[in-house]
Amino acid sequence: MRCMLKLELDTQAGNKAIGEGTLPGILQQVMDKTKPEATYFGTESGRRTGFFFDLADPSDIPVIAEPAFTSLGAGHIHASHELGRPAERTRAARLTAQRISASG
Repeated sequence: MRCMLKLELDTQAGNKAIGEGTLPGILQQVMDKTKPEATYFGTESGRRTGFFFDLADPSDIPVIAEPAFTSLGAGHIHASHELGRPAERTRAARLTAQRISASG
């Protein structure tokens, strides 16, 4: 199962980190800990937002997210498990089988 971590940064804290030149290092800390397959940066709800996909161990999210909390004022951190295409096919097949056995 894949995991997505989304960090929404506080605007003022993000501006401060950019001004001080610390933002790249903080984001690198998060990426070094998460070792994501892919990362994307953009805006969501008017905030700088980073998306980190396929985290190696989702149970490490509290430790991984700490630099974002303490250094960037990340008030919104979301983690969710995502199904890739093969897992989604398996899930769909299981749901179909359950429906057939329940109706029969």
